[in-house]
Amino acid sequence: MSDGRRDPALYAAWEGALRDGSFEEVFSTLEEVVAHLEDGRLPLAESIACYELGVRLAARCERFLGEAELRVTRLEEVATSFYDPGEAGEDDNADA
Repeated sequence: MSDGRRDPALYAAWEGALRDGSFEEVFSTLEEVVAHLEDGRLPLAESIACYELGVRLAARCERFLGEAELRVTRLEEVATSFYDPGEAGEDDNADA
């Protein structure tokens, strides 16, 4: 799309990734949108539309990462609730 005109199929694919994509797909799409903007050959209205889509893609990536962080934190809490290193040390001393 080197002439600066909007490619409806490309935008539809980007919107689809935003709506249904995995983290990797959304992040890759964000990189494509940024490259498209950096090309610098877009009319102002299309540049703004790309920028808005980029912001939405970045927000979606941030949500994915936030959800992943929350899951890891919960797993760590569950894991530490089953094993407390302080208790294991006390049991080892009781046998000595």
